[in-house]
Amino acid sequence: MKQLFNYLILFCLLLSYSCSDLLEEKVDNRTLITSLDEIEYGVANLAPRADYLFTDLMSDDYTFKNIAGGVNGTLRDQVRPIYEFTVTKQSLTKTSFISSGFSPYMAWRRYYYRINNAWLMLKKIEEYKPQSNSEKERLLNAKSECLAIKAYCNFMLVNLYAKQYDASTASSDFGPPFIDGYSAKSVEIFPQKSVEFYYNNIEKDLLEALKGINDDKRINKLHFNTVSIKALLSRLYLYKKDWKKCIKYSSETLEENNKLLAINKLIDKYIVQKNDLTEYSKQYFNPDQESYIQVSDNTFQLISYFYSGFYPYPIQEFAGNVGFAFYVIRTSPLFNDIIADKWLYLESRGSQRLQIMMPLFTVDEVVLNRAEAYIYNNQFAEAKAEISKILDLDVYRNLTKRKADLNAINTKEGLTKFLLETRRLRFFCEGMRWFDLKRYQLPITHTSDAGEFKIDGTNPSDYVIKPPVEEIDFRDYK
Repeated sequence: MKQLFNYLILFCLLLSYSCSDLLEEKVDNRTLITSLDEIEYGVANLAPRADYLFTDLMSDDYTFKNIAGGVNGTLRDQVRPIYEFTVTKQSLTKTSFISSGFSPYMAWRRYYYRINNAWLMLKKIEEYKPQSNSEKERLLNAKSECLAIKAYCNFMLVNLYAKQYDASTASSDFGPPFIDGYSAKSVEIFPQKSVEFYYNNIEKDLLEALKGINDDKRINKLHFNTVSIKALLSRLYLYKKDWKKCIKYSSETLEENNKLLAINKLIDKYIVQKNDLTEYSKQYFNPDQESYIQVSDNTFQLISYFYSGFYPYPIQEFAGNVGFAFYVIRTSPLFNDIIADKWLYLESRGSQRLQIMMPLFTVDEVVLNRAEAYIYNNQFAEAKAEISKILDLDVYRNLTKRKADLNAINTKEGLTKFLLETRRLRFFCEGMRWFDLKRYQLPITHTSDAGEFKIDGTNPSDYVIKPPVEEIDFRDYK
């Protein structure tokens, strides 16, 4: 069975790259996927990953510090286009970025890889003739997971490489190319579709997946189940500003899992009592945490960013201003460079390329999704109650004051600001901040040794990442 995945990665993956760019061999081994076991194994290997993590470098949580002796110049120059917003102004080649790290190029490539091969597995599922009711159930579950994978990857593509969903313009705002079926061609030009088209298709796939997914067949938390599909629907409707449906699917998610992550207890046990930050980091990202609905496993690539000169000083300063206990680790006693405490397990074992599991969906996120929807559904008391749940389990030096500040707010604007601050602190350095900045068109200012770089918040196009040069070489990209 191990051989099957090696075959899978040989397929032509993306809509407009050449096979030589993406594949180890120019071989088409589709005929080797014939059994139900092989279909299930192929689907299992398409589990999505946290390829959006590079967006933290575009957020207001990071800054540049040219620390003498502490910065790898090559890494700095390959991270710079992300931090300085070059990726939102022009298309770049894959060589502009760290080859093994998170980047706009790798996100584009990996999301399309999964979409194309999800379509392949759907084709194989349609062709397979089940011999029993048990096989029918297995096929339906495999189909449902393919639909969820496809929906998730399309959701990430449209939210990285297109404008934020706006009901008044979504039908005319162009999104990236949309794969509407499997292709084994070395170059395939799929048409760009509108943001509205993307959202409608994602919704359709998720609702169909929800009907057929079988939680008993879930292998582990890398894969979709009923709860994670509902969590993605919660996020989908939040981004679409469909507040009632966001509340509906958030509530359904929380009916099945309402276990929030007790960060205060983790910090007390591993940092305060044992002074063991490495174990704290390990336990924070332990996939067995009940709060984690679905996780990703490719975070070792974050090591590339630790010595690039870009550090989370702004979030540390912001946390201090609101009385949040933000712990950081200096990667060397000689240099004033820091990483977030939660990354220490990864940093201290980087030479072994060990991984920590990055949550893709959490109970905590869904609670805050529902809180935000409550705000815009004019349910202020319910919103405050949801936000308070997060505050109670986080680490504020004066929790009483922080909750009093929350309870004193009586406007949508004020509650939204407080909620965004809460989400920023709860999920710092986990790839979520950029999407809030984009959704609310919040201004961002970055400085580096090359000058000052701004997104002033007046133009939604400024938050759109451009497609790779390798894509636009094949089309008139809109």
